[in-house]
Amino acid sequence: MKAEILNLSDGIEAARYYLKQGFKVHPILRQGNHKSPIHKNWPTRDAKLQDFEADHNIGLRLGEEFTKGQFIVDVDLDMKCDDTVHQIDVACLIAYQIGPEAHGLFCSSKTALSDTQSEAVGTGQSVAKRILKRLQSPFMSHEAALRLAAYAVYQAKEIDPYCGKRTHLALLSGCKAQVVDPWIVETWESQFAGIERVEIGRLRNSLGIGPMLIETKHSGAHPEFHPSKVEPVRPQVSPTSEGESASLPSQLDNLP
Repeated sequence: MKAEILNLSDGIEAARYYLKQGFKVHPILRQGNHKSPIHKNWPTRDAKLQDFEADHNIGLRLGEEFTKGQFIVDVDLDMKCDDTVHQIDVACLIAYQIGPEAHGLFCSSKTALSDTQSEAVGTGQSVAKRILKRLQSPFMSHEAALRLAAYAVYQAKEIDPYCGKRTHLALLSGCKAQVVDPWIVETWESQFAGIERVEIGRLRNSLGIGPMLIETKHSGAHPEFHPSKVEPVRPQVSPTSEGESASLPSQLDNLP
């Protein structure tokens, strides 16, 4: 069977091909403003083949389902860089939800698109990814997922000097966004810091390093350290029975 040869430089032939695939395309003049569709009501009007001429450009309408469960999006990055070796590698997070059950998360890197359960992009992403990978669970509640996201960002801010300032969290569910009160996020971060101090104390004892030396307000310097005079640090934590784990108090009562 001989393969069909398409002449996509011909506006009519190109329109016929794209319409057959189910795309929402519109005619655009090649002269003047070559990005404006000819028909002013193009956002709500479905163009027909007879609307196209041979010297028309083709415009694609985005944001609509063109086949069952499939959409087209466009990420346009305008930048000028003479050095092709050091061009920016932009990562894009794409989340979708169809009905109460079907949902997913994708992350792009250059031209690759991968399905993932959790992802982090930007400054501090290597730290956040490690935290998410170690602690995530497919059975997390919305609040647990928010806490985990806050903890991952908290650790990134602690380790990466270029990642800092206030953390903003939002829950996307059912085509709605619920922003978490910044005070709640700051409360969580204070709890994270307290837990971390206890864990560091335990680790130092296990390694035989001894307690952390705290700077005094009076001298502005560490006191003299005498290993023989130091008592082991024994962090006071509430014990939990076997099979249980300590949890942070709930701060979000209205999450779905």
